[in-house]
Amino acid sequence: MITLSNDKIKGGIKLPTKVDEITEEMLTQLTNQVEIGKNYALIALCYEVKFVDLMLTNKKQKATKVYVKVAKVNHDGSYLNLKAGDVVAVGQSAIEMGQHVYLNTMASENAVRAFLLDKARLSRPSATSFTTTDFEDYGQQSFLLMEFKVIPVIDIKAKFDYSIERIDPFEIK
Repeated sequence: MITLSNDKIKGGIKLPTKVDEITEEMLTQLTNQVEIGKNYALIALCYEVKFVDLMLTNKKQKATKVYVKVAKVNHDGSYLNLKAGDVVAVGQSAIEMGQHVYLNTMASENAVRAFLLDKARLSRPSATSFTTTDFEDYGQQSFLLMEFKVIPVIDIKAKFDYSIERIDPFEIK
């Protein structure tokens, strides 16, 4: 996680830098007030972007990587044994046709941009000197922003477990 804070400002933002840092518990907290229909899933689209790219343009960011995580699912469990926090494969057309769901989170593009550009924060001396816990120069560092959509469970083609160590037969150790 990377933390944006300032000693003159109350509060801050913690942003994930890896998909594993977005846990099942976090997704459950974000979605506890959302109910979805049977055989539908609420997915979190996790876009990997850089701070410098976010600050240099007002357009929606082009992500270098996009991870899709299940945020909440409502089905009988017979299809892929899906649960919150699973990283899944979903076709682009299913994502585009999915229903957008606005969840008020500081890990969204608009919230991060608003936090960094807030005139009240920037008008104070040294308000732009944010500190990070993990990086010395965060301008080029990547982090994940989240957006949520509802899609049919049947559109989820596979799930992945990044916590399991994989053995690559093509890697020389």
